[in-house]
Amino acid sequence: MEPEVAMQEETLKIRKMEQGDPGRICRLECSPFLTSWSLEAFEKALRDPMGLNRVAEDRSGLIGYLTAFRVLDEACLTNLFVVQRRRRRGVGKMLLNNLIERASIEGVKQLFLEVRKGNEPAIRLYEKMNFSTVSVRKGYYSDTSEDALVMRMPLAEH
Repeated sequence: MEPEVAMQEETLKIRKMEQGDPGRICRLECSPFLTSWSLEAFEKALRDPMGLNRVAEDRSGLIGYLTAFRVLDEACLTNLFVVQRRRRRGVGKMLLNNLIERASIEGVKQLFLEVRKGNEPAIRLYEKMNFSTVSVRKGYYSDTSEDALVMRMPLAEH
Protein backbone atom coordinates (compact mmCIF):
# COMPACT_ATOMS: atom_id res chain seq x y z
CA MET A 1 0.00 0.00 0.00
CA GLU A 2 1.35 3.42 -0.98
CA PRO A 3 1.69 6.02 1.78
CA GLU A 4 -0.77 8.86 2.03
CA VAL A 5 0.58 12.34 2.67
CA ALA A 6 -1.38 15.01 4.57
CA MET A 7 -1.45 18.27 2.65
CA GLN A 8 -3.12 21.34 4.12
CA GLU A 9 -6.23 19.79 5.69
CA GLU A 10 -6.69 17.21 2.96
CA THR A 11 -5.17 13.92 2.01
CA LEU A 12 -2.94 13.59 -0.99
CA LYS A 13 -2.22 10.06 -2.10
CA ILE A 14 0.70 9.06 -4.33
CA ARG A 15 0.27 5.58 -5.75
CA LYS A 16 1.33 3.31 -8.57
CA MET A 17 -0.51 3.93 -11.84
CA GLU A 18 -3.17 1.28 -12.41
CA GLN A 19 -5.79 0.18 -14.92
CA GLY A 20 -8.19 3.02 -15.67
CA ASP A 21 -5.64 5.76 -14.94
CA PRO A 22 -4.50 6.30 -18.56
CA GLY A 23 -8.00 7.44 -19.56
CA ARG A 24 -8.23 9.69 -16.51
CA ILE A 25 -4.81 11.16 -17.31
CA CYS A 26 -5.86 11.94 -20.89
CA ARG A 27 -8.93 13.81 -19.59
CA LEU A 28 -6.96 16.14 -17.33
CA GLU A 29 -7.58 19.74 -18.30
CA CYS A 30 -5.04 22.25 -19.57
CA SER A 31 -2.18 19.95 -20.40
CA PRO A 32 1.00 22.04 -20.54
CA PHE A 33 2.42 19.86 -23.29
CA LEU A 34 2.02 21.14 -26.83
CA THR A 35 2.17 17.52 -27.96
CA SER A 36 0.95 15.26 -25.20
CA TRP A 37 0.94 11.48 -25.15
CA SER A 38 -1.95 9.52 -26.60
CA LEU A 39 -4.13 7.17 -24.58
CA GLU A 40 -2.30 4.28 -26.25
CA ALA A 41 1.08 5.65 -25.12
CA PHE A 42 -0.10 5.85 -21.50
CA GLU A 43 -1.55 2.35 -21.69
CA LYS A 44 1.75 1.06 -23.09
CA ALA A 45 3.60 2.78 -20.21
CA LEU A 46 1.24 1.11 -17.75
CA ARG A 47 1.99 -2.34 -19.22
CA ASP A 48 5.77 -1.77 -19.34
CA PRO A 49 7.38 -4.10 -16.77
CA MET A 50 10.16 -1.54 -16.34
CA GLY A 51 7.66 1.28 -15.71
CA LEU A 52 7.89 3.36 -12.54
CA ASN A 53 4.63 5.24 -13.12
CA ARG A 54 2.83 7.12 -10.35
CA VAL A 55 -0.30 9.21 -9.91
CA ALA A 56 -1.32 11.82 -7.34
CA GLU A 57 -4.91 12.01 -6.10
CA ASP A 58 -6.84 14.16 -3.68
CA ARG A 59 -10.54 14.21 -2.78
CA SER A 60 -11.37 15.68 -6.18
CA GLY A 61 -9.63 12.89 -8.07
CA LEU A 62 -6.48 12.65 -10.13
CA ILE A 63 -4.37 15.82 -9.89
CA GLY A 64 -1.04 14.71 -11.32
CA TYR A 65 1.06 11.92 -12.70
CA LEU A 66 4.58 10.86 -13.45
CA THR A 67 5.82 8.37 -16.02
CA ALA A 68 9.29 6.86 -15.92
CA PHE A 69 11.00 3.65 -16.90
CA ARG A 70 14.02 1.73 -15.76
CA VAL A 71 16.83 0.37 -17.94
CA LEU A 72 19.39 -1.65 -15.98
CA ASP A 73 20.60 0.69 -13.20
CA GLU A 74 19.25 3.91 -14.73
CA ALA A 75 15.78 5.41 -14.96
CA CYS A 76 14.35 8.03 -17.28
CA LEU A 77 11.56 10.39 -16.22
CA THR A 78 9.40 10.91 -19.31
CA ASN A 79 6.45 12.97 -17.97
CA LEU A 80 5.64 14.96 -14.86
CA PHE A 81 2.33 16.80 -14.76
CA VAL A 82 0.29 18.55 -12.05
CA VAL A 83 -3.04 20.25 -12.76
CA GLN A 84 -2.82 24.05 -12.79
CA ARG A 85 -4.85 24.57 -9.59
CA ARG A 86 -2.45 22.39 -7.57
CA ARG A 87 0.89 23.64 -8.91
CA ARG A 88 3.46 25.19 -6.59
CA ARG A 89 1.98 23.27 -3.63
CA GLY A 90 4.47 20.40 -3.45
CA VAL A 91 2.63 17.80 -5.55
CA GLY A 92 5.36 17.55 -8.19
CA LYS A 93 8.00 17.25 -5.50
CA MET A 94 6.02 14.48 -3.79
CA LEU A 95 5.68 12.59 -7.07
CA LEU A 96 9.43 12.93 -7.66
CA ASN A 97 10.27 11.83 -4.12
CA ASN A 98 8.07 8.77 -4.57
CA LEU A 99 9.85 7.95 -7.84
CA ILE A 100 13.27 8.37 -6.22
CA GLU A 101 12.29 6.07 -3.34
CA ARG A 102 10.87 3.41 -5.67
CA ALA A 103 13.79 3.64 -8.11
CA SER A 104 16.31 3.32 -5.28
CA ILE A 105 14.57 0.19 -3.99
CA GLU A 106 14.83 -1.27 -7.49
CA GLY A 107 18.57 -0.61 -7.72
CA VAL A 108 18.55 2.50 -9.88
CA LYS A 109 21.77 4.50 -9.49
CA GLN A 110 20.87 7.58 -11.53
CA LEU A 111 17.82 9.32 -12.94
CA PHE A 112 17.70 11.20 -16.24
CA LEU A 113 15.13 13.50 -17.80
CA GLU A 114 14.69 15.90 -20.69
CA VAL A 115 12.98 19.24 -20.18
CA ARG A 116 12.19 22.10 -22.52
CA LYS A 117 14.85 24.77 -22.13
CA GLY A 118 12.10 27.38 -21.66
CA ASN A 119 10.25 25.49 -18.91
CA GLU A 120 11.76 27.48 -16.06
CA PRO A 121 9.37 26.33 -13.29
CA ALA A 122 10.17 22.67 -14.04
CA ILE A 123 13.91 23.36 -14.28
CA ARG A 124 13.84 25.12 -10.87
CA LEU A 125 12.04 22.13 -9.32
CA TYR A 126 14.50 19.66 -10.82
CA GLU A 127 17.48 21.72 -9.65
CA LYS A 128 16.02 21.88 -6.12
CA MET A 129 15.75 18.08 -6.26
CA ASN A 130 19.49 17.86 -7.11
CA PHE A 131 19.25 17.31 -10.84
CA SER A 132 21.98 19.00 -12.86
CA THR A 133 22.18 19.73 -16.57
CA VAL A 134 24.57 17.37 -18.36
CA SER A 135 23.88 18.28 -22.00
CA VAL A 136 21.61 20.12 -24.42
CA ARG A 137 19.74 18.50 -27.30
CA LYS A 138 19.40 21.19 -29.97
CA GLY A 139 15.98 21.40 -31.65
CA TYR A 140 14.81 18.30 -29.76
CA TYR A 141 11.08 19.12 -29.61
CA SER A 142 9.58 18.62 -33.06
CA ASP A 143 6.55 20.87 -32.42
CA THR A 144 8.62 24.00 -31.70
CA SER A 145 12.26 23.03 -32.43
CA GLU A 146 12.99 24.06 -28.84
CA ASP A 147 16.13 22.71 -27.21
CA ALA A 148 15.93 20.12 -24.45
CA LEU A 149 18.12 20.14 -21.38
CA VAL A 150 19.22 16.66 -20.37
CA MET A 151 19.36 16.54 -16.59
CA ARG A 152 20.79 13.87 -14.31
CA MET A 153 20.50 13.05 -10.62
CA PRO A 154 22.64 10.39 -8.93
CA LEU A 155 20.76 8.31 -6.37
CA ALA A 156 22.24 7.36 -3.03
CA GLU A 157 23.33 3.77 -2.57
CA HIS A 158 20.96 1.65 -0.44
